[in-house]
Amino acid sequence: MATLTLEYDGRSTKAKKAIEYILSLGIFKKKEEKAYNPDFVKMVLDADKEESFEIKDVDAFMKSLC
Repeated sequence: MATLTLEYDGRSTKAKKAIEYILSLGIFKKKEEKAYNPDFVKMVLDADKEESFEIKDVDAFMKSLC
């Protein structure tokens, strides 16, 4: 499998028609890139479910780590 990346003016009707024609041949398929990383989104949503606590005294917290 090979990947071909095309850059074109999104407002160009000629470019849009050419791409539509190429896709209509049925031998190529369009691959949409996601605007976000699904693994990162899952990590953020999972982090929200984890138990958390509030630190009121930094000195006491630092002593608890030792």
